[in-house]
Amino acid sequence: MENNNSVAALQVIDLKVHFPIRQGVFGKVTGQVKAVDGISFDVRPGEVFALVGESGCGKTTAAKAVLGLEHITAGDVKLGLGPWKRKSVSWPELGAADRRKLRRHIQIVFQDPASSLDPRMTVRQIIEEPLALHGVDNRDTRLRDLLDQVGLSPSYLERYPHEFSGGQQQRIGIARALATGPEMIIADEPVSALDVSIQAQIINLLDDLRRQYNQSLLFISHDLAVVRHVARRMAVMYLGRIMETGTEKQIYGNPQHPYTHTLLESVPVPGKGRTSKRNLPPEEKSLGDAEKGCPFYPRCKERASQCREGAPSLKDIGEGHLVACIRR
Repeated sequence: MENNNSVAALQVIDLKVHFPIRQGVFGKVTGQVKAVDGISFDVRPGEVFALVGESGCGKTTAAKAVLGLEHITAGDVKLGLGPWKRKSVSWPELGAADRRKLRRHIQIVFQDPASSLDPRMTVRQIIEEPLALHGVDNRDTRLRDLLDQVGLSPSYLERYPHEFSGGQQQRIGIARALATGPEMIIADEPVSALDVSIQAQIINLLDDLRRQYNQSLLFISHDLAVVRHVARRMAVMYLGRIMETGTEKQIYGNPQHPYTHTLLESVPVPGKGRTSKRNLPPEEKSLGDAEKGCPFYPRCKERASQCREGAPSLKDIGEGHLVACIRR
């Protein structure tokens, strides 16, 4: 439930994260990779917001910037969590002590549970590490409660990650993320490395825990079929930019951007397979067209010459439904 007395849990404001391209012996900068190129969105207290798009579109880079783990080229990330619920802050504004305090309130669940868990540490050590870092008392009781909440037996505390299945490993990762009692969770492709039979269990677990703790959830995924069952609002991202933002009803019931149409057409339908009758051209490696205009221009079936003249900005076509397309 949204708290109207609070600021947004997260505000991403015209965020840009660019990486230099270096060549030669002296590493001369010859260009830039614009991993994230001016995206804006917000996540409200207690809300699930999804960032969706193909692999390589910049979703994970944006998540790292939100966590303060990636240098921001331009724009800002504002967090309204913990002591800063009424007046949000940016990472650069905080000293070391306050940055640690803020990190207690925002945690991440990683894509690959096997690689995110230290194989040399027991489950107890993995989950206890953030508790010790933030000075949480009664840690043994807390550890057992956390395992119980994610559907694992407390008897697993002395085991190692390799002794568990992928789904169980992800539950351990979720327990670790919940350890400090965060107000916001970033779930970065949390089910893409799991069997389909396990995916629904993990998604339901994340949603149940979010409701229980009234947490905000930033859900990152390439799979629109998964996102539909998780988020009420979402942003569709392509080559570092947001193409369309809206509610679940708007995106799935009335998609406007050609890229959103393409993503939806590629979602398998039970008994029918994929509904798309068109093959999307491969993504071009050259950034030339993207620099001159719409980043989706080289692959768009509705493109026109004016699409190359300038990158379209997001415009509201009604009720907060935003689209970056000159034809809309």
